[in-house]
Amino acid sequence: MDTRGVEIEHLLAAASERDEEIVGGIGIVGLEGSGKTLVAKKIFSNHHNDYRIFFDLWKIQKGKVDFEKILRDILKLFPDESHKFMNHKHNSEEELLEEVQKVLGTTRKYYLVVFDGIWDINIDWYFKLKEILRGHNELKQDRNSIIIITTRFPDVAKRMVGFQNLYHMQPISGKANWKLLVSASVDDKGSHLPEQHGFLQRMKSQIEHKCDGLPLASVR
Repeated sequence: MDTRGVEIEHLLAAASERDEEIVGGIGIVGLEGSGKTLVAKKIFSNHHNDYRIFFDLWKIQKGKVDFEKILRDILKLFPDESHKFMNHKHNSEEELLEEVQKVLGTTRKYYLVVFDGIWDINIDWYFKLKEILRGHNELKQDRNSIIIITTRFPDVAKRMVGFQNLYHMQPISGKANWKLLVSASVDDKGSHLPEQHGFLQRMKSQIEHKCDGLPLASVR
């Protein structure tokens, strides 16, 4: 894991210890293209919590966050307990919240929830969900469950996880951007390209001058 990943892991550990609500959460904040999603996905893949779910909010927002879809997707993690909600699209938000609370009460397992791409300043939905997760953690006396959010807006992140739990993405070096490009480059069959591939070698000299320290620019 790179330096930023290690720093975020340390922040996660500290957040779990100090969060008075017993809901360990951090916010990854940075400009568009700064690599927030890439880092969040690395953290997600390196954690082996019993229940893991990654929400790409850009795909499920319809002018505002589709909270009911979020609740339904969480319930899909518990097919045995929540089967009656799987195929019904007319349950109210309150009913879905109640069901999430119920199924969480049946397990002592840990969860990892990532909300990637938060941009809406209306985050009431988040606090409704966090209240349920807080109750679950208190009941199980658990501090190993985690929430991660990514956003371009520091003020929104501060409201969601607290100012002490923010990680601000910084521009990275041309060398680091080169490594990112190599790791993300694949051919038409999905196989990773070797570092000496002609395409990569042609790109190498352009990265430091054109990407301006933004990781996403190097893989677009």
